[in-house]
Amino acid sequence: MKQGFTLLELSIVLVIIGLIIGGITVGADMIRSAELNSVVTDVNKYKTALNTFRLKYNALAGDHKNAEAYWGTETVAGGAGTINGNQDGIITQSEGMRAWEQMALSGIISGDYYGSNTWDGTLINNNAIPKSKIAGTGFAFAAGDGTLTQAYNIKGNRIIFLGMSPWPKSLTPVEAESLDTKADDGKANTGKIIGVTAPYYTTCSTSGTYTLSNENKDCYLNFKID
Repeated sequence: MKQGFTLLELSIVLVIIGLIIGGITVGADMIRSAELNSVVTDVNKYKTALNTFRLKYNALAGDHKNAEAYWGTETVAGGAGTINGNQDGIITQSEGMRAWEQMALSGIISGDYYGSNTWDGTLINNNAIPKSKIAGTGFAFAAGDGTLTQAYNIKGNRIIFLGMSPWPKSLTPVEAESLDTKADDGKANTGKIIGVTAPYYTTCSTSGTYTLSNENKDCYLNFKID
């Protein structure tokens, strides 16, 4: 005669299942936390690389007016060589696409990047910019004039941590706020880390406050370059 599980046995099974589920959840949270922390590490690494390039060539990568003399002239989009910048101290979006290419060609960073002429979500898949440890995200250079319509209050050069789809969002407001708090002031519109703000991505932040009730990936972060 077959007997069923006793209440004690069932209780033990449920406890074991709970521990397994809890362990999986904790493990996933730890992995995500490590991925998020790597974003700041990578940004600092690329800031150092940019400064190294500036010291070596007396110009910013991408903005270098004599880059073609060092690495040849690109004749076909995505081909060998590069394109000169205007050396005004500002890395524009188009120059930003060349910055990674020139830092790689100089041996300051590893990788093989091409200077894309297209500023869209294909940048990450097409090896135009470095990827981060978070799937579907990467880093790009750009600059702003300090107004909301240009780089969301950022004046000067910045590194953008952005996603591919939906372009260019990469983080939830909770994740963005967490990174901002750990590495800066926790405010979306002040400090060295700027999150997008009203009137643009109000689902990410409004008036400097991240929308923590929103669980969607509706943010991307801008890191000021000193």
